[in-house]
Amino acid sequence: LLSHARLPEEIYELVSTRSGGNPLFAGEIIRLLIDEGVIHRNRATEWLAASVTKELEIPPRLVGLLEARVARLSLNAREMLRLAAVVGRAFDRVVLRACLPDAGPIDAAVVELQRAELIWEVRGAPQHRLAFRHDLVREAAYRTLPASRRVELHLRVATALEGLSRETLDDVMALGHHFYKAQEWSQAVEYLLAAADQAWSVYKSSDTAGILDRALHAALEEEPTELRQLCEIRSRRARVFALLGQSDDEAKEMTELEKLQVALGSSEIDVELDLLWADFWKRRGSYGTAAEKATYALEKARRTSDGLGQARGLLARAEAATGLSEFESAKADLQAAIALLENAKQPKVEAEVQKLLGTVDVRLGDYRSAESHFERSLTRFRQIGDRKGEASIFGNLGALC
Repeated sequence: LLSHARLPEEIYELVSTRSGGNPLFAGEIIRLLIDEGVIHRNRATEWLAASVTKELEIPPRLVGLLEARVARLSLNAREMLRLAAVVGRAFDRVVLRACLPDAGPIDAAVVELQRAELIWEVRGAPQHRLAFRHDLVREAAYRTLPASRRVELHLRVATALEGLSRETLDDVMALGHHFYKAQEWSQAVEYLLAAADQAWSVYKSSDTAGILDRALHAALEEEPTELRQLCEIRSRRARVFALLGQSDDEAKEMTELEKLQVALGSSEIDVELDLLWADFWKRRGSYGTAAEKATYALEKARRTSDGLGQARGLLARAEAATGLSEFESAKADLQAAIALLENAKQPKVEAEVQKLLGTVDVRLGDYRSAESHFERSLTRFRQIGDRKGEASIFGNLGALC
C-alpha cells in the first residue's frame, strides 16, 4: 500500500517511527490508520490520507503480543524496561543507575533486554546511550504501570536528571515533562518556563506555545495558585500567539490577564497589559489606539518610577507614531527611551530602540545618523545572540549603501 498510495510524507514518517521498521508492526499501524479513517480510498479506488490529528493508540492486535513479550522477561528486566519506558524512547545508563543505585541488576537487565531485541545501543551516540527498538514496545511497557507507580517513577527520573545539572533545551524540557507527570507542579512550572525561554530564544514559536500550554496547566493545578506566575505565563502566551498570527488566542490571553490584574491590583502587570494591547492594535494598523495604550503604560510606569516600563512605553508609542508618519514625535520618544536605558542593562530593549531610531532617521533623510543607530543596534543584538535581529540590521545597512 505504501509503495503505491499517494500519501503525505507525515504518514510514511509516522509508520516508520511507530513500527521501528518491523513489518508486522507496520502492517498493524496501517490497518489502524484505515480503521480510524486517516487512510481511505477515493472513488477512483486510490489510497489517500488525511492529517493525523490525534495520538494513535497501540493497534489492538499488537497489545497482547507486546505485553506477552514483556511478561516473558525476568522480574529484574521487566522493572528496568518499565523504568526506561518512563525515561523516554532513548535513555542513558547513567540515569537508570541514578534511579536504581545497584548497578549490577541494571547491567544484567540491559543484556537480557538486548538479547530479547527490545532495546539496543544507539550508534554514534555518547557511551551508554540506549533506545527502544520499537516505540510500541516502550508504550506497551509504560501501559503496564499503575498510575501511582508512573507518578513515583517520573519523580525518581526527574530527581535523577536534576542531579546531573544539564542545561540544554532537551534536558530542561525533560525535567519539566517528568515533574509534570509526577504532579510536582511548582517544579514543573519552573523548568517548563526555562524550556520556553530557550525555545523562544531560537525562534521555535510553535514549540514555545506547546510548552507554555503545559506550564499553564501545571500552574492552574498548583495550590495555592500563584497569581503572579499565572500572569507571567499568560503574558508570554499572548506574545507567542502574536508571533504565530493567532489573534483570537492572543486577545483571549490578554482578557484573562486583565482579570488577574484586577485580582492582584499590580501596576507592573497593568503596564505589561497596556503594552500588549498597544502591540495588538499596532499590528492591526490602528495606530491611534496603539498610541493611546502605549501612553497609558508610560504614565503608569512613571507613577511607580519604573524606568524600564517607561522605556518600553516610549518605544511602543514611537512605533505607533511611525505608523502615523509622525517621525519627529517618534524620534523624541526614542531619544528619551535611550536616556532611560543608559544604565538599565537591557540590551534587547535598547537594540529595538536603536533599530527604530535608525528607521526613523532614514525617513527623515539623516542617513549618517541612521547608520550609527543601526550599528549600535547590531552590537546589542550580537551581545544577546539574536541572529534574527542581526539579520534585520544587515538588511537595513545594506539598504543604505
